[in-house]
Amino acid sequence: MVFLLTSHNHATFLILILDKCTQQPDAGQCERTYDKFYFDDGDKECKPFVYLGSGGNKNKHNSKGECEETCKDKCVGNADPGECERTYDKFYFDDGDKECKPFVYLGSGGNKNKHNSKSECEETCKVSRDSPENPKPLCMYFILIGKHQQLNFTKSIKFGICDSLASKCVGNADPGQCERTYSKFYFDDGDKRCKPFLYLGSGGNENKYDSKKDCDEKCRGPVGSKRGKCELQRDPGPCKENQERFFFNISSEKCETFSYGGCGGNENNFSTIDECLDECTFAY
Repeated sequence: MVFLLTSHNHATFLILILDKCTQQPDAGQCERTYDKFYFDDGDKECKPFVYLGSGGNKNKHNSKGECEETCKDKCVGNADPGECERTYDKFYFDDGDKECKPFVYLGSGGNKNKHNSKSECEETCKVSRDSPENPKPLCMYFILIGKHQQLNFTKSIKFGICDSLASKCVGNADPGQCERTYSKFYFDDGDKRCKPFLYLGSGGNENKYDSKKDCDEKCRGPVGSKRGKCELQRDPGPCKENQERFFFNISSEKCETFSYGGCGGNENNFSTIDECLDECTFAY
């Protein structure tokens, strides 16, 4: 059996979870078969199995999503940016091999050497099937200066691949960046704190939250009473003794020393730095 102790509105509840996430998959007895999921406690992931319809244990779930919601620890794992929500199949001109090749474009940025189709790439970059005997034309630039009907004129003429067109045919395949990214928070199990990271929009692990508050509530436990104590301002009290004490500074998120007068004050007052750290750093 697994026991989970939580706190809500200053009341303590004991929740009994009957081995829903630790037992081996148990097919039960045959009535009819059902597709179910169980949580593999070794691999820490939900896997499918066939349930026979009767009996078995509690480690069976109707869907992978239900299994993960019940069993998967959403507060472990590094910040995982995932992948872009959408990618695009493009072509780029490989100037070394003199041919157009496919690559995956992420949707934003990158260089100009990207084309929607192989034929568009070949047409733009003048790929010749007979190269190098019949190579693509070089850029030739002429300026004509003359006079016509008593008026001076200047005319520029370009041949071949020039200027911006040339930039579409040079450079390596550049995937660019995702079209859209998202600001999320993850729980750093080493520092016991929720930290920001940039999520690319798809995939990744479960350790991601829309806000720091949401992350704190899910991963840092019942810290309400501690948080209230640790948010109080430093208060030396009315007396005049000079005692070294420690308080939690919410601005720096560190335990710092202050001079305590010996009476009064508030709860954000600890005899040792270890006591301060134990009480307050887990709350932030």
